[in-house]
Amino acid sequence: MCTQSSSPWYALQVFDLYGVGLRQALSTPNLLKTLNLKAGKLSTGDSLDTSPQDEASIISNHATVKDMEGAAVAYVADLLKVPAIFVKAITDIVDGDKPTAEEFLQNLAAVTAALDQAVTEVVDFINGKVPLRPLMYFIMPFTEDMIELFAAHLSIQLSYD
Repeated sequence: MCTQSSSPWYALQVFDLYGVGLRQALSTPNLLKTLNLKAGKLSTGDSLDTSPQDEASIISNHATVKDMEGAAVAYVADLLKVPAIFVKAITDIVDGDKPTAEEFLQNLAAVTAALDQAVTEVVDFINGKVPLRPLMYFIMPFTEDMIELFAAHLSIQLSYD
C-alpha cells in the first residue's frame, strides 16, 4: 500500500486513496500446519525501499511482508472470484543493516532454492484436494530454467479441465 510516490500526479490528495485496498487470500490452515509454513499479511508497494508513509501503512495494517505485485494478483483473483494463495520467500529485511539491493543479491540463490522446495510441497499437498480452478500465484525471482521447471511441474501435477 503506497501512499506517496515521487511522481507529480501522486501528490494530488485524491490519489492517496487509490492505492489502498484489502483482499483476502484463500484460508489454508491444514497446508500451513502440515508443511510448517508461516502465514502473514502482505502489503504491496511500488518501490524496493520503504518510505515513512509505507512503514506507517504496513504497521497500521499489521502486514509482515511487502512486495510489488501481490495486490494486483489478489485484485484480479477477486474480480474473477478465483481463490488465490501466495507463497513468498523473503530476500531482504526492511530493517536489515545492508542496503536493499546488496541484501537481495546476497540472498537470492538461497531464497530461490527454499522457494522451489516450498512450491513443490504446496503443489503436491493441494493436488487432488481442491477444485482445480484456483489461481495459484507464487512470487519468486524467476529465471528461464525455473519457469520451465515450474511449468513442467504444474502440467504434470495439475489439470485445469
